[in-house]
Amino acid sequence: MIDATAVRAVNAMTARWARAAVTDEGTVLAAAGVWPLLALLAGGADGPVRQELEGALGVGAD
Repeated sequence: MIDATAVRAVNAMTARWARAAVTDEGTVLAAAGVWPLLALLAGGADGPVRQELEGALGVGAD
């Protein structure tokens, strides 16, 4: 089963992207495919890169 925290984090990331990227109607985007990749990268990162990835993910990388 998928963790509810992860679902909320993916939804929040999608909402942030939509607010920043969508300038007109008819655009569809989803973070569900990108979120696991960012989580994998964050797990191996450290310092400012890890912090930036955690910020994008909406959860810690631990």
